[in-house]
Amino acid sequence: MTRALVFDSGVGGLTIADEIRRAAPGWTVDYAADSGFFPYGVKTDEELRARLPGLCAALVGIAKPDVLVIACNTASTLSLADIRARVSVPVVGTVPAIKPAAEQTKTGVIGILATPGTVRRAYLDDLERQYAKGRRVIRRGTAGLVDIAERAVRGQPIDQEQVAYAVKPLFDPPDGPNIDVVVLACTHFPLIRDAIQQACPPGVK
Repeated sequence: MTRALVFDSGVGGLTIADEIRRAAPGWTVDYAADSGFFPYGVKTDEELRARLPGLCAALVGIAKPDVLVIACNTASTLSLADIRARVSVPVVGTVPAIKPAAEQTKTGVIGILATPGTVRRAYLDDLERQYAKGRRVIRRGTAGLVDIAERAVRGQPIDQEQVAYAVKPLFDPPDGPNIDVVVLACTHFPLIRDAIQQACPPGVK
């Protein structure tokens, strides 16, 4: 039986773990969250590079998975190569879905909601160059949505005003009003997808 270890800084990676269970019901899926260093999106690159490879190697040693899934855009866009160099099992990352967004947009303007760490990554620049040629990509980094998602999983009510405060700057002029597709580039964000959708203008996917 195949065993997957899904890793994230908090509960966001549970969305990835659920997808793995649906796609491969025969697999055993373990989950590890680095809650002591949460959230990753506001940490410096140096802090994350110093922590992630060693931590992932230790987790692999304990859980002994057949595959390690880094269910975090921030970690994946920064440290995939370093993590792969430290572990002996395949490592699968999670990166912003720019390619499908570029294929779906009708206006040619794509929005990306991510953590502050992810929006500044060179990895994201590379994804845009590779998959979004001829498209306008607008990024919005917010740590607030991560906190809202963590609280929602714990059963606390979602404050729609806080969600709107985090989301609406993405749609500011000059090009923001033309966004018709938004990439949720953090695994926490699908946990509050409905609230994010409500904060977006009508017709935005």
